[in-house]
Amino acid sequence: MNSYNIDLEKYSIDKITSLDEIETIRDEWKNLIDKIQETNIYIDPDYFIQQFESRAKGAKPHILLFSKDGKSKAILIGWTKKQKIPCWVGYYKIETPLLNSLEIEIGGLITDGTKEAEEILKKYLKSVLLTKKVELLLIDHISETNPLWESLITGTALNVKPIYKESTAWVSKIYDKETDAPNELHSSKTKAKFRRKARRLFEQFDNQLQIKKLTSQDDMEFFIKNADIIGQKSYQYAIDVGVKDNAYWRKMLNSLVEGNFFRGYLLMNNDKPIAYSQGAIYKDYYYQFATAYDLEYRKFSPGEYLRLEFTKDLIEEKIGFIDYGYGDAEYKKMFGTHSTKEATFRIYGKGLKPKIAKILDKGTTTVTEKLKSKLEKAGLFNKIKKMWRSKLSK
Repeated sequence: MNSYNIDLEKYSIDKITSLDEIETIRDEWKNLIDKIQETNIYIDPDYFIQQFESRAKGAKPHILLFSKDGKSKAILIGWTKKQKIPCWVGYYKIETPLLNSLEIEIGGLITDGTKEAEEILKKYLKSVLLTKKVELLLIDHISETNPLWESLITGTALNVKPIYKESTAWVSKIYDKETDAPNELHSSKTKAKFRRKARRLFEQFDNQLQIKKLTSQDDMEFFIKNADIIGQKSYQYAIDVGVKDNAYWRKMLNSLVEGNFFRGYLLMNNDKPIAYSQGAIYKDYYYQFATAYDLEYRKFSPGEYLRLEFTKDLIEEKIGFIDYGYGDAEYKKMFGTHSTKEATFRIYGKGLKPKIAKILDKGTTTVTEKLKSKLEKAGLFNKIKKMWRSKLSK
């Protein structure tokens, strides 16, 4: 294995600190992600620009393109901002002091596939932590497929042990372009079960159910109003993770429309909304960002029916994959074909405030994990979670 003693001064570094400047490196950025056949929507420059105001409110872009001999080697995609980190003990939140942070976008540590490029990114991240200008390095949802994963987990990447919690990201392969055929996701027994549940659902609504596919600006207006109605009856609404008819979601969905990414699906009983799925189309993927259904009809599984129907629609478009996002929800396990580990890393810098924040973060994380483990062993964890969700939905 080659050993690199990286001197950053030997590389050409384009530093971008405003959205307008992205155009100067856009082609190199695109070429780099195309070279490694990256399908992650979050690191596409057009998506980054469109979504920046809603995803990184109050932040300043921080993007660095590292090149050598006219060839792009690596890119770091993120932003700088002052923020407090929420630390959870069960469902109770405590916040850290306000910290100067460098936050890395999901998948925003990109290399050309060489060990040299990995070392470039590590060297840069080490350098910013030593300056004390960055009190917190926050690396969002990095996948185990990222070349830096192992060294971040072990702490060898930056010579600092990070605080993190592993989770799972689920994807479903729904269409095989090589065979030009849908990918079989379920057994004949499971399909028969879906059909029985669908019949009961239709009987509940006197066979008056429609699926609406939404892609345009006018569609977005219809979607956000109806998704908000559904969301108000779900626990997701209470924890602020579902679609709401407010300024944040309007800005976010408008930017998706403007970038030609927007996709929404609604299950309607005439004028009454029953369930929704909201996401984005990018390359060969449908990225699902939010989903909810009217809890009044939970025993009829309206969300499951909508998922089956929009999957058929995506297959007709020859979309290959659905990215269900992070977490181990049962429906993701049922519909997903494969999963990968991921984690968000929090690495604290030098100084008193970062030290206090790290102690608070580490302490609450440890307590929460121990509490969860004990509840799971006692068979109480899922019961408490259902009670909490039921309380929130009311």
